[in-house]
Amino acid sequence: MGTDTAGIASRKISATLLEFGEPLLDLLEAPSVEEFRAALSIVIVVWNAHGLAMATGGRRSKHLEELARYWRRIAQQGAPAGMLVGFDALNGRRVLEYGDDPRCVGEWKLLPDGKGGYKFRCDARLPVGSG
Repeated sequence: MGTDTAGIASRKISATLLEFGEPLLDLLEAPSVEEFRAALSIVIVVWNAHGLAMATGGRRSKHLEELARYWRRIAQQGAPAGMLVGFDALNGRRVLEYGDDPRCVGEWKLLPDGKGGYKFRCDARLPVGSG
């Protein structure tokens, strides 16, 4: 069964990622640009691992295995409990709510917007083997 990417492609991936990342991003209170960038990095790692897994065969993909190893390492290094819960929520959300979105994130940047917030921009890419 193919994925209909027409509806997905009409929405900016940056907006999709901010919505997807809410379980983790909502834990931040008045974050600095560095803290927000670090949290977005985690959101993007989770997003891309699932997108790459989709393109290369699904749940038992090496990308998801690498993601699990990455997260175990972070947990062993003493990540805050809220972050661990946020990570678990992201994994579940990616499959259940965004499982039909094959896009991955390429280059991205986060910049202050001059109004106390941030501008988040990123490139969407379809991994080889998707579609």
